[in-house]
Amino acid sequence: MRLDRSLLGTILIALVISTLITIFIVGERGGPYLLVKNEYRAAEKGRFIIGQTLLAKEPIAHLRLSYFCLVNRTDLIAGIDASGSPEDVCARIPSLGSYLDISRAGFRAPKVSHFRIQLPRWVDGDRLVKKDYDVYLYDFSQSVWQAVPSDLMHSLERPRFGRGHLWDFYNAFACLFDEDGNLTYFYEGVADFYTGRVISVEELTVQKNEEKSVYYGTVEGEGAENVLSVLNAPDRGIADFEGLRRNDRITVLFSIDSSKLPSINGNWAVAIHQILHIVAISVDGVEAEFLANVVEPPKPVPKT
Repeated sequence: MRLDRSLLGTILIALVISTLITIFIVGERGGPYLLVKNEYRAAEKGRFIIGQTLLAKEPIAHLRLSYFCLVNRTDLIAGIDASGSPEDVCARIPSLGSYLDISRAGFRAPKVSHFRIQLPRWVDGDRLVKKDYDVYLYDFSQSVWQAVPSDLMHSLERPRFGRGHLWDFYNAFACLFDEDGNLTYFYEGVADFYTGRVISVEELTVQKNEEKSVYYGTVEGEGAENVLSVLNAPDRGIADFEGLRRNDRITVLFSIDSSKLPSINGNWAVAIHQILHIVAISVDGVEAEFLANVVEPPKPVPKT
C-alpha cells in the first residue's frame, strides 16, 4: 500500500511540532541548557549504560557535571535518635558523624546540598508508586582527596577482600527524609562516576561537540600505551566544560559491567537496584539541577 504524499507530509510536520514542544518545555526547566538525554538502562551482555547529554541554549562560561554513586545502607540507621533538625539527625549516623568529626579536626568542611527527589517504592506489596523525599547530600570528597593521593585512590594494588576493596574511601552520604520529616533511607558511597571505578567502569566518554576523550577500564596488549585508562579519567567524578557557545553539545556516557560490581564489606555484591546515582549540574559555580537515577526495585516477596 502506497502512502499519500500529502498525508506523509502532515505526519512529518506533526512529529516535528511535537518534538519542538517537548524540547521547549524541558529546556525551559533547564535554564541556560537543555537536558537532551538522561540514560540509565540495561544493555546487552550484562552491561549497564549511564549518561547525560546537554545542549547549551546560550553561552556558558563554565558548566560542571558532578557524579555521586551511593549504596543503600539503611540498615545502618536502626535506632538513630530522630529528634531535632534533619542535620542533627544525620550527624548521629556513625559513619557520617565520623567524617564530620574529621572535618572539624582540620580537614575541609563537607559540601552539603539539599534538594528533593522522587523514588519508586512498593506500597502494600502490589502497587509501585513514586514518593517524594528530601535529600541531604554530604560531599566529603575534598577531605578524602586531601588525605589520600590520587594514585592510591584508584590503584589496582589497593588491599582487597573478597569481591571488594578492604576500604573504599566512601566520601559521600545521603540522608532521605519522607514527607513527614522522618529519616527513611540512608545511602553512602563515592563522589565519582561509579563506586569502584577501576573494577566496574568498562568505558567512559567525555565529549564536547566532536571532541571527545574515551577512557577504558581494561587497557592491555599491543598499543595499550596509547589508550586512555579509566584511572586517568577526571577525579571525583567531575566533568568540566569551559567556554560553551550556543548550541554546543556535551555528553558524559559510560558503561558498567554489572557482573563486576563491588561488594559491601566484602560480603555480598551490590544489586543494581540498591544504587542511587546522582548527577549535580552547575553553571558558573551555581548548582542548577540534581538528577537522581534508580532502577525500579523488584516486587517484594509475599509473606508466608
